Amino acid sequence: MSDLQLQPAEVEQIVLDFINQAAMEDDSLIDKRGKIFDAGLSRVEFPEGFGGRSWPRGLQKIVDKVLKEKAGIEPLGMGDSPIGIGMAAPTVLAHGHDDVKQRLLRERTLHPHTNTGLTSF
Repeated sequence: MSDLQLQPAEVEQIVLDFINQAAMEDDSLIDKRGKIFDAGLSRVEFPEGFGGRSWPRGLQKIVDKVLKEKAGIEPLGMGDSPIGIGMAAPTVLAHGHDDVKQRLLRERTLHPHTNTGLTSF
């Protein structure tokens, strides 16, 4: 089954498998966010390697719910950095070179409230 045809139960199982394999119990929030980014579960609509899996955006709600309920990890949402997450991240993704995308998108995931080099990013 292609990723575009994923069912909610399949997404939940993928996230549960990640939680079980990632062994995040003793990790800091920053380390947990890094593992989530590297697993492509940070912004599932983004491409692989940049925090996502090229899944439909609507599946992020399922990912966030499972991470919160099963691992106690609050999802990174628009309230954390509305300009950075809602506007700058998609702009960097669309127009940045791969090395810049990787660095800035990962940094924004790890530290949503700090300046990562762009004025409001």
